[in-house]
Amino acid sequence: MKGLIFNKNREIEVREVNEPRICSKCEVKIEIKYSGICGTDLQVLKGNLECKSDIIRGHEAVGIVTEVGVNVKNVKVNDRVVIDPNQYCGKCFYCRNDQTNFCEGDNGKLAVAGMNKDGLFVKYFVCDETFVYKIPDDLSLEAAVLVEPLACVLHNIKAANIQPEDSVLIIGSGPMGMLCQLICKRIAGLTVSIEKNDFRKRISQRFVDYAYYPGELTTEKVKKINDGKKFDVIIDAVGNQMEICEAMIEKEGRIVILGIDTSYNFKFNPAHYQNNGIRIIGAGEYNLMFEKAIKCATKLENLEGLVTKIYPIEKSKEAFKELLSGDMESVKTVFEFQ
Repeated sequence: MKGLIFNKNREIEVREVNEPRICSKCEVKIEIKYSGICGTDLQVLKGNLECKSDIIRGHEAVGIVTEVGVNVKNVKVNDRVVIDPNQYCGKCFYCRNDQTNFCEGDNGKLAVAGMNKDGLFVKYFVCDETFVYKIPDDLSLEAAVLVEPLACVLHNIKAANIQPEDSVLIIGSGPMGMLCQLICKRIAGLTVSIEKNDFRKRISQRFVDYAYYPGELTTEKVKKINDGKKFDVIIDAVGNQMEICEAMIEKEGRIVILGIDTSYNFKFNPAHYQNNGIRIIGAGEYNLMFEKAIKCATKLENLEGLVTKIYPIEKSKEAFKELLSGDMESVKTVFEFQ
């Protein structure tokens, strides 16, 4: 079978790899149907994020169970399932304190399929049943491939403690930003987005109260649409937009760093944040959020509409090239395995 890897030169390769086999009584074998390209994959290719080379990439997937170990209780053959790629050990200090997102069981870090161990850009995948979740019959496979990023979004929104009276700015209308918009529109009093890509901005307009290009949104305009105030919450779904965050945040506001760009640095004055009660929130990886994300996904109408491009794995270079160009006409691009 074919698997997609990033080699040591950060180049995309589709290689022949061995089909995995169940080696434990508690393992599940899954035939992957869809696997989504994440912003972290793009950041690795750009050189903005480190990851292990020569492993199968991909950490967002939905599939069908084809085989189970004799002790598996939660799923059975032919069940439709999603896979949690954050495969915590369950034994370290953090896991035993219900902080599985900070697991140190894999040589001091969390084991993540597609980041530091073989992942989900491949037709078959095997893992412990702990990380396999059955999805309901009324959730389409195309919607279910978004459960993993939705888990990330719900974890960060929970950390931000968004309230009905809050005004929220979401920077970026990629898949994560768009999911933030879908959720925040249901919670907050005002939801606004910024996006530079024409296609994604047009899609965003369906979900938010106001959608702007970055240069359009001035402090004066914010105060006009928000009763003279700046934003109570800003979610940076890009990961390198602290200049905008600092300029647009209200006193006692919360800035949530959701996107990841390890090459980005920002110099700030701690006294300004202390004097104005501004909090910067880094929530880390999601923590035991898959059940909640599945339930939430069933309530988001036309969630599968965010999946706008589907490619076979053989056209992976074309898919990544479009997403890296900045001129993409896609929100969520996924690979289909047949």
